[in-house]
Amino acid sequence: MKVLWLARTIPLPETSGDRIYTAQTISALAKTGARIDCMGLEADLTVEVGKVTNCNWVPVEGGKRPSYLFLTSRLPMSAVRHRTRSYRSKLRKVLGSHRYDVVVLDHYAMSWALDDIDKLPRRPKIVHLAHDFETDVTKQIKDNFQGNFVKKYLLTINHRRTAKSEWRLVLASDLIITLTDEDATHFQSLSSEIKTIVLPPGFGRNRLSDRTIDADTPRRVVAVGSFEWQAKQMNLVKFLKIADPLFARAGIEFHLIGRVPAELLAQLPSLRATTLRGFVENIDTEFSLARGALVFDESGGGFKLKMLDYLYNCVPIFGLTKALNGLPGSVMENVFDAYSLEGLVKLICDNIDDIQTLNAMQQKAVKAASDLFRWNSNGEKLSSSLKSLLLGE
Repeated sequence: MKVLWLARTIPLPETSGDRIYTAQTISALAKTGARIDCMGLEADLTVEVGKVTNCNWVPVEGGKRPSYLFLTSRLPMSAVRHRTRSYRSKLRKVLGSHRYDVVVLDHYAMSWALDDIDKLPRRPKIVHLAHDFETDVTKQIKDNFQGNFVKKYLLTINHRRTAKSEWRLVLASDLIITLTDEDATHFQSLSSEIKTIVLPPGFGRNRLSDRTIDADTPRRVVAVGSFEWQAKQMNLVKFLKIADPLFARAGIEFHLIGRVPAELLAQLPSLRATTLRGFVENIDTEFSLARGALVFDESGGGFKLKMLDYLYNCVPIFGLTKALNGLPGSVMENVFDAYSLEGLVKLICDNIDDIQTLNAMQQKAVKAASDLFRWNSNGEKLSSSLKSLLLGE
């Protein structure tokens, strides 16, 4: 089976959740014997790539297009930025010189590639990898944005264009990959005929089997994140405005791990309980010094890969109910969840010193997830689905 995987960027190094998901899914599929060509911008092939067998990395020269071109296009912002002249030229050459069984459009931003695929004399099977149901995500962003009117208007336009792009992908795709059952349901609501497969992220690092929180563990909660995306920035600013003064009053430390762009720092309130840690070398150590880990994403759907870091490092999870999308029911029964940010902060303050409950919750959660979230299983499931497509089943 020959697969052309069209990604926004070559997913190396694996520095963010979407890159991790793409790279590990490609690797898992390649291990089943599929031969994969992966194209994308911003390649850093100085990192080790040999561990992914049967995958040929096809970097596209140049960076993303400027954001202002959104004003002269009918595409959503992410598609505008990744539809570069170099990418389009190289894609045409590759499609003209190779014959593929399957083309994967990784992210709705790659919907523009359908124009060239549709011109092929022999149409390959089209698979859309949906990291989120972006129609809802962009709606959340424009609804929750509280800045100037012009930016709000542009976010509204972007939402409309995103909805059109996802609808086009539904019409064109033979299969849609989602990370959660909820996203699969959203796509199926657009077309009852669309085939979907749910592949939640895997966890490829060491899984801690046991950990005990005690009185010497700092009264600290942590959160890991990448804050380049606007939705993540909006989430962070709103959470800190609510949580930081309440944490300070309760004597709780909050450590935020991950790079915060300089322009975002100016928007943050004066912080008393919060420490911005930036990048850390040994994140496992940070988890060992925490009584809880947070998922406070109010805007932005999809599965949060950081939940697996928390889970398999035996850290009790505190999160917004809707942000914990993708956790199986057996795991959800053993996390602390709340419907609002205020409720989430109260939940943390009420339980930070209940060591017995904290330990019981994290131990039961880890046990419930012991056989879940494995990349190789995803690869085998995806391979089977693609073979069924090719056989017309």
